[in-house]
Amino acid sequence: MDKNGIPGVFLVTEEFQDAASIQCNALGFEPAIYWMPHPVQNRTPEELRQMAKEAAEGVLELMTSKN
Repeated sequence: MDKNGIPGVFLVTEEFQDAASIQCNALGFEPAIYWMPHPVQNRTPEELRQMAKEAAEGVLELMTSKN
């Protein structure tokens, strides 16, 4: 999407930083990355809402920032 002028953000939980780095290197791609707390499973509905709110704010910031 980025190559087509459509901004995007890679959402990854903190547990998978190494895997995300390896995948990005393999693809030759340097996306904006928003690091989510880990784990996501077993969260209460309120915790998930808060995580989603924080992620939305973080993603919007990454998509609109001038690198």
